[in-house]
Amino acid sequence: LPGVRPAAPNNAIGQPMVVATTHGETPEVIALGLDGVPIWRKAFDARTRPEILGDVILTSRRDAVVALDLRTGNELWTGPLESLAYVGASRTGNTVLYGVRVGAAGGATRVGHLRAVDARTGRGIWDHEIAGVLGRPVAYGNYAFVPWDRQNIAILDLATGLEKARLRSTDDVLAWV
Repeated sequence: LPGVRPAAPNNAIGQPMVVATTHGETPEVIALGLDGVPIWRKAFDARTRPEILGDVILTSRRDAVVALDLRTGNELWTGPLESLAYVGASRTGNTVLYGVRVGAAGGATRVGHLRAVDARTGRGIWDHEIAGVLGRPVAYGNYAFVPWDRQNIAILDLATGLEKARLRSTDDVLAWV
């Protein structure tokens, strides 16, 4: 709009950028400035779209959730997938919250894991195995909001993982917050 300056991007390098994946003979994760010039590229066979979470990018490969440094693309840490599919992640402060669940292979077991970890080191804060289908979690302030079993949203204390409240819907499918 005329006379309105856009806010600075909410990322660690303070410049507009796109992080994307390429596929083919040499798959990679690539960070591009809005002018199309690469900031960095990393050979990487990503299975999910990259998510910018402050100074960390989270994505997954076949065997692990992977955190990359936003500035360099260097790998910071990995988290186990345990034959599950990465659902998505969110960040507040120094805590990354991510979920994994039974993936496209399906199966009779409905299981998921919800993990809170330190954003830069991947050090575990807490981990819950959940009998049910997880949706993409959201971390906000001191809470984690987690859709599960398509009818519930659990509200957890982000520091401890203890459930504070639960919302239930019998009229709609809840897959995201």
